[in-house]
Amino acid sequence: QEMIIRLSLVTREGLGEAIQELFAHKIGKFIIVWFTLIAVTIGCAAYISGDLIGTSLGASYLLQLPEHLVAPVIGVIILLIGLFGNYRFLEKIMLVLMVIMGLIFIITMIVIQPDVIGILQGVFVPTIPNGSILTVIALIGTTVVPYNFFIHSTAVHERFKDLTDLKFARWDT
Repeated sequence: QEMIIRLSLVTREGLGEAIQELFAHKIGKFIIVWFTLIAVTIGCAAYISGDLIGTSLGASYLLQLPEHLVAPVIGVIILLIGLFGNYRFLEKIMLVLMVIMGLIFIITMIVIQPDVIGILQGVFVPTIPNGSILTVIALIGTTVVPYNFFIHSTAVHERFKDLTDLKFARWDT
């Protein structure tokens, strides 16, 4: 994301435009655009599938409804947001959801009263328990999502004017 910030501030373009400018020849440009489109589409499909499943499981648990009824409703909501919302709208929705999740984490922490010493040890001396490497990979995979690079590059070059805003853009990221 750091590289996306710098790229967008320097070129004043989104990631898609910057990728296209790498190739002067029409065939090269066509190939890279289609390769990028296919890669991002597959990545997004995998990511949204996981989100849909997770959201449906959580909503069905909270609402006491079967997953096969909740999943299509969640899918339609996601589709409508994608079709009719712009990136600013999506950004606001994500911000609200992140605040809600943060509050839920804080409330959960207060309720379950975790071992603070154990948490601090885990923060400063991280370990990967045996058999959990797939979970670590999954966490990295859910953090680095392909569509976010494109959304972020558009947001950066519209929100910040040039490299003098790099410090603020990093903070915003």
